[in-house]
Amino acid sequence: MKTLLAFSVFFLASMFNALGGVDILKAARDGDPKAQIAMAAELIKTNQPDKIAEGIEWLKKSAESGFAPAQNWLGIIYGEGRFVKRDFEEAIKWREKAATNGTPADKWALGNTFFAGFTLPRDWQRGLYWIESAAEDGLKEAMERSAEVRAKMGDSEREKYWKDKLAKVEFEEAKNGNSASMFKTSKRLLKGENGFQKNLPEGIYWLKSASDAGNSDASEYLASLYMRGKYVSKNFGMGLEIYEKLAKKNPAYYAQISALYGGGKYGFPTDEKKAREYLEKYAELGNPAAVGSTRKYLAWIYWKDKNTEKALYWCEKYMDEIKKHPDSQQTIENIVSVAKDIAGGETAPEKFKDFAERF
Repeated sequence: MKTLLAFSVFFLASMFNALGGVDILKAARDGDPKAQIAMAAELIKTNQPDKIAEGIEWLKKSAESGFAPAQNWLGIIYGEGRFVKRDFEEAIKWREKAATNGTPADKWALGNTFFAGFTLPRDWQRGLYWIESAAEDGLKEAMERSAEVRAKMGDSEREKYWKDKLAKVEFEEAKNGNSASMFKTSKRLLKGENGFQKNLPEGIYWLKSASDAGNSDASEYLASLYMRGKYVSKNFGMGLEIYEKLAKKNPAYYAQISALYGGGKYGFPTDEKKAREYLEKYAELGNPAAVGSTRKYLAWIYWKDKNTEKALYWCEKYMDEIKKHPDSQQTIENIVSVAKDIAGGETAPEKFKDFAERF
């Protein structure tokens, strides 16, 4: 029902817009497939049996003229068995005609429909045929899916074929400034995959290009390479500089910098003071829905340090967010109780878990 209604609303609007001020009925009678599908949509949406039947006839006329949208819609109607008797043979016939006459996206959609067995019988062979047809026409997601399916089938030759083809497409996109494709190309060059010879300088070039273009995944990966000294000389300063830039756009990276200083990952120089400073930046600037536990943790840390002012500050910051939520009165009362204990000079719990449970 929803599928058909979506089609009728879409085509009624799009075909009327395409036809402008044309007399739709006259145009449909004169054989215009856009007018015919518009007539079908208008009649079917009335939900009146006689008008629906008339609408189906207009839809058939449009489909028989070779108009792919009408063929696709007619195939869906037969597949769902709504308004007409369900007929998978007719559904397959019209959906495949639509895919043949339509776009790569139509082929992709049909292939996935066969895989899922939704409105058409499940048929992996047919599904793969149409997905690979879409892939041959240049649809990237179809190339990825084709490679995945071939891998599951144990067909390593065809899997490689699709991975290599996708890599070439994305390399062209990289040259045209697509940062995501720059990043993917860089990793293929660094590892020597999918038809690319291993080339570290060129791989790093594309990785830096992706990072400079604002791709955060590329920037984070480049930072990790500097931290580890992989493919590039080990340089904690460069890695930290990249994280700092990322953090200005997404404060969650401040938490990652804190973890570097706190845990010494990759041999990063540990510094408890800096770890706490960056954690506070995250707690101040991060997504309010995500920083609650960090604010609690800082309140506990400062309570343990007997820094009453800071401990109370983070209790208050945590409460500021809690107040926005319904049914928060009990939690607020718990926070106030903890704040009184802090102000009264009580000793902080030894474990954060015990502190957190009080909220």
